[in-house]
Amino acid sequence: NQKVQIGKETLDNVEKNVEKDKVFSKLKQGSHSYYSYYGEVNNGLNVVILYDAYELEKEKRSIARYVMICTGFFVLIGVLLAILFSKKFAHNIEKLVKKMRAIEKGHLKLVPDRSSIREISALDHTLCNMALTIEELTEGIAKTERQKVESEFKYLQKQMNPHFLYNLLSAVRWIAFHKNEYKIVTIVD
Repeated sequence: NQKVQIGKETLDNVEKNVEKDKVFSKLKQGSHSYYSYYGEVNNGLNVVILYDAYELEKEKRSIARYVMICTGFFVLIGVLLAILFSKKFAHNIEKLVKKMRAIEKGHLKLVPDRSSIREISALDHTLCNMALTIEELTEGIAKTERQKVESEFKYLQKQMNPHFLYNLLSAVRWIAFHKNEYKIVTIVD
């Protein structure tokens, strides 16, 4: 700061700090404060730089304010993006839940939706394939059950035919026996 005059006391304090190998130090001259920096150049030239503390603090506050504004802006953008993506993600999850409820109700012919989220798309394809597999297995079980019932029915029919014939011939023999038609009884036997 060109308006500030450095006093002898301040310069003496700088020399004391240099002797103590203090690279950075804060000095006071009346109501003004300074930061001093001491360094050595080419092993022979000692350099001391004095910074006006007020000006540095002013710049520091300005930088801090700028950092806070930028941080707030980026946090706001981050929150908005998080909300946007979470809504999109939640919408896709709700579609999957609706498909699961449809499967639960027995609607197994589902078509996968197109989704820009790769993981959701993979889950949707897997869910639709699972529904298709369930439908195929259910149809297979129903077909097997129908075949089983038909086989049992045919087996019972085959068992019924000889018994029916035996019972019919037995009835004819009994009637012939009671009517004294022994020739018929012999033929039936």
